[in-house]
Amino acid sequence: MEDRRAVEVGIPGAGLRDGLAMMYTLGYLAMMAALMFFTVPEANEKLLYTLAGIMSGAQLAIIKFYFDGSKGSETATTANIARAARTDGALQEIAKTVPAAAALAAAGATTAPAVDPSTDPLKKEP
Repeated sequence: MEDRRAVEVGIPGAGLRDGLAMMYTLGYLAMMAALMFFTVPEANEKLLYTLAGIMSGAQLAIIKFYFDGSKGSETATTANIARAARTDGALQEIAKTVPAAAALAAAGATTAPAVDPSTDPLKKEP
């Protein structure tokens, strides 16, 4: 599966985004290490745990962006490609038979007789 990172696509500002993601990740890891090794004052406990939860969600988004660990996404993409290939093949087979079917229909087709307005059943008499 192709890599979706903006650096390889050539989007301006991608280098800045990479640097910010790295700084955020280092700050996140430092905060988690600090929470593990230092005691937190009781007055600040709720605030720090809330901040850790918020930062964990953002860190998950960073990891997903750079590594896209979604196996389901890869499976769905593969299935969509296979489905498109089958549909293209079926459409090509239909396209091959259309000229022959059109020629047969044209050979057997007759023109419809012109409708005489005097005998038109839908015409209302005044």
